[in-house]
Amino acid sequence: VEREVERAQIELTASAWLLLLGLGLASGWIVAVASTALIVAMLRARRGQTLRFGLSSLLVIVVGVSTLLFLLLRARQHPWLDQGNPSTWHALIGVLRRVQYPLRTPFDDPMVLHGSGNPGRSLTLLGYQLANYAQYFDWQWAASIGTLARASVPRLVVTLLMATIGIRGARAHRRADPTSFTLIAGLFLLTGPGLVLYLNFKPGPSIGWNLWHDLVVHEVRDRDYFFVASFIAWSVWVAIGLAVMVRDLAPRLALSSRRAAAAVFALALVPLALNWRIADRRHGADATLARDYAHALLASAPPRSVLLTWGDNDTFPLWYAQAVEGYRVDVTVFCLSLHPPMSATVDSVIAANAGWRPVAWSTSATDGVFGRGPLLIQQDLALVLSIDAPTSGLRNLAPFDLSRTRFDAATTRRVIAQLGDLGALERQGHDDLDGGIQWVAALLASPITRLAESDLERGDTTGATALLRRAIRVGDDSLATAVLARLHR
Repeated sequence: VEREVERAQIELTASAWLLLLGLGLASGWIVAVASTALIVAMLRARRGQTLRFGLSSLLVIVVGVSTLLFLLLRARQHPWLDQGNPSTWHALIGVLRRVQYPLRTPFDDPMVLHGSGNPGRSLTLLGYQLANYAQYFDWQWAASIGTLARASVPRLVVTLLMATIGIRGARAHRRADPTSFTLIAGLFLLTGPGLVLYLNFKPGPSIGWNLWHDLVVHEVRDRDYFFVASFIAWSVWVAIGLAVMVRDLAPRLALSSRRAAAAVFALALVPLALNWRIADRRHGADATLARDYAHALLASAPPRSVLLTWGDNDTFPLWYAQAVEGYRVDVTVFCLSLHPPMSATVDSVIAANAGWRPVAWSTSATDGVFGRGPLLIQQDLALVLSIDAPTSGLRNLAPFDLSRTRFDAATTRRVIAQLGDLGALERQGHDDLDGGIQWVAALLASPITRLAESDLERGDTTGATALLRRAIRVGDDSLATAVLARLHR
């Protein structure tokens, strides 16, 4: 009887989890299969006198679905930021199904758009994706040791220790309670290696540069947060492993010393101690980088302008600065990646604002210029199209080259002076930043280099040298390095 009750509870848990998954993905066929399985499991629960457990499963489903209902209700209140506007059931399903994003299947090469021209997911790429997951696993236990973008032998030692303890705990768990072991093992495999296969990410910004040299074919940031559930599952086994170690060690000690075996549990504090520094965002080189970048870009935009940005990294900090700090709320931030197709979107934004509002591009959004380079003027981090710029006859303009764009040195100097120093980034440098954040730092450095070149043209070598050194400190600016080397020959 006890086995039947356990089996019924497992069926209820599995079908409830599958139903939540189907609802979260807005997948009709998963919802249908899970609902059928849940009904069958409820009938078995009724026969096995586990109806209370079944009703609890239904309550969990309702609580889970309520988070989706919140999106619908909140969107109907017209919040300041309303991505996807899920204010109707149809729009909510569209948000859950990610209809605004290009299709990507687990069989695709994620760097190429889905379709007949997609070469498919290679074994090389899969190997890097699994290596990325192993890298993220390594970060969980002692991330404050060394630099995350580079391998660290001391950090690896801690990771191997936790992996070994976890394996010992998993084996003890399997012997003591095969049922709950199966649950934790399923959670670990599905939310770890299983998600690697399903999500099919591009290589993260801290891996794969030997094969893929362009940031566009890497994820914009490391996606370790997608695998949190698998790391938690492993942590359960680490906890069990520590308990097993204490249990096995205590009988080997003298009676008066057996309490000392409990000191093994202090190993549970290792992740807390060795993750503390990197989890503390107040002291790293990127401590104020998002805010500094947001203020610099918004300060670069003309009054009442429409500012075109590229993606999350150069958009979310701006929204925070506007919505929370109330900074430069006169600027309308328009993220191009959220409004495909981009070329038609840029034609319509320019046409809608011609003659009364200037349009500007972030220097991160140069792929969205679409032939307008000769008409733009760089003002620090913004590329500005004036109100009276022509809106027709633009198809045959030259390809965009940031270094050849007209440069407003006076406005750039004013913005840089207004912002002052760039916090910890300027004091500590950019060397310890990961690939995605290095990109933002490089954006901040680029106009400093152009301003230095402007000073050189005026004959101000002293001022230019100081700016070039600052650009090299702030971001990985190869041009600044080359110009500075030329000055010191």
